[in-house]
Amino acid sequence: MPTTETKDFYKLLGAAVRRERKSRGVSQDAVASLLGVTFQQIQKYESGTNRYPIDALVKVAESFGIEASVFFRDLTPGADMTKEDEISAELFLVSRYFRMLPAAQRKAHVYYLKMLSSLQRQAA
Repeated sequence: MPTTETKDFYKLLGAAVRRERKSRGVSQDAVASLLGVTFQQIQKYESGTNRYPIDALVKVAESFGIEASVFFRDLTPGADMTKEDEISAELFLVSRYFRMLPAAQRKAHVYYLKMLSSLQRQAA
């Protein structure tokens, strides 16, 4: 079960997406249409009631002509957010990103990460 701090993270993320949407004059209906969901679902994403799926974040960012990382630019973990909550949020986002990749690309990323890990151990 997500902690209050984790829920706050998703509220901040939803608010960041809403801010970018409004700055471009894009309606919730337009974003809903893009994602194939209802505008009520967009309201839930933007309020942090529901987690914004990473693939949806990427699609919205692309439609805005920005990198999805813009949504995370000003997000900092709350002072009360535990290290485990931070790691949980990061792993959630990374896992969702990896699921979007084709199998060959996932395999290449895993190989690269293993190589980096091996190099770090050798340097230590």
